[in-house]
Amino acid sequence: MSHIKALRMLTGVRERQGERIKETLQQQRDLLQDLHDKVEQANEASLQRSLDEQTLQNELSEILRKGFTPERRIALDYAMQDAATARQQAAAAVQMAEQAVQKQEVVIKGLETDQRRNQQRIDSLTEQIRSIKAREELAIEDAAEEEAEETASARFCRIQRAPVAH
Repeated sequence: MSHIKALRMLTGVRERQGERIKETLQQQRDLLQDLHDKVEQANEASLQRSLDEQTLQNELSEILRKGFTPERRIALDYAMQDAATARQQAAAAVQMAEQAVQKQEVVIKGLETDQRRNQQRIDSLTEQIRSIKAREELAIEDAAEEEAEETASARFCRIQRAPVAH
């Protein structure tokens, strides 16, 4: 197998690998977008839990000023505890979603690096093929020039040896 043929085959392998990397990268970017959406949803849920807790705080302030029944105070205390727990869980969900985004960004950066390296290899192989072809063409041109010189020299020698007709 010629060197050019081997390089072309290797280039084809690298190009197919590049397509696979490109597809995987797109899938991972889509996943990242989904994770960003989840972060946004988690932030909205966390904000809502904070608002719920604030509403209960306001209600507690209101009943403390106006008067309350013991049952209402106990129910409100339980509701506030539940709201605080829900807010903490929502904050933890936000943190987990943000960590997932960070991990996904690392995966994408790795794939982008793989894609660049693969393209550099393809470019290098293409340059090697071009260089080999250029050397082969130069060798063919040199051989053709040498042959032309030899032919011209042989013709000149024949002319010099030929008797001169008067």
